[in-house]
Amino acid sequence: MANDDEYIMSCFKEFVLTRQSIIKYYEMDAEKVNAFNRQILSVKRNAYPNQYPDFIGELMDVEVFNVTSSAENNRKGSLFSKENDALKKRMEEALKPADNPEEYKMGTSHVEIMDYSDHSYENWLKSLKRNIVKHKESRLKYDPEGKECAFLVHYTQKVLGYKDENGVEQWHRLGIDNRALSIIYEELYGSIDYFILLNEMNNEAEVIPIMKIPSYVKTHALRDDFYPRKGAGTIFIGISDFI
Repeated sequence: MANDDEYIMSCFKEFVLTRQSIIKYYEMDAEKVNAFNRQILSVKRNAYPNQYPDFIGELMDVEVFNVTSSAENNRKGSLFSKENDALKKRMEEALKPADNPEEYKMGTSHVEIMDYSDHSYENWLKSLKRNIVKHKESRLKYDPEGKECAFLVHYTQKVLGYKDENGVEQWHRLGIDNRALSIIYEELYGSIDYFILLNEMNNEAEVIPIMKIPSYVKTHALRDDFYPRKGAGTIFIGISDFI
């Protein structure tokens, strides 16, 4: 889990450093954005990886976790994660010649498409709330010494979408998700300062101060009609240059 957290944080820091234009900062002026980014870039991995928070800074602490739109088993995690791991293993095996599993054939390729039939908007909301509540409990047991706290949440799939006013399909965004914003505010107001959603597959990140959600909601068009887009799936292609 520690390695996953470090990877997620490194991805977001890379966005801040080199791809800041794709980060959506809601209800934050330029001065606030700059201060927030400085704090994010300064955080370091907690020397005690099994303790809250995952990353510690002089002025801000950050807790990192994943959410999913796949069905979840409370004890075993999302079905998508298990299927994804199994798919990767099948890909590796498919690329290896049977007579010598240590070598790959030049030009060997294999394609599979992930099944997203168990994904739904309701699953996304359930996963979001369950994980928020779980990590908030850890936060409430921790003395932040007056520092700000942020949740950095990684949504690992490119599945949910909606149709805009012109009937064109678009990908899900936190900034227009009425029910998700309501959950975040109701559960985190007074205990967490910032909510960050990183969707690496959508090449996007969103940041919103928790206390600003009510004013944001009043001035933006929101929706709750998201659904798994037809044909959404992750395609893995493996090609080897070795013999």
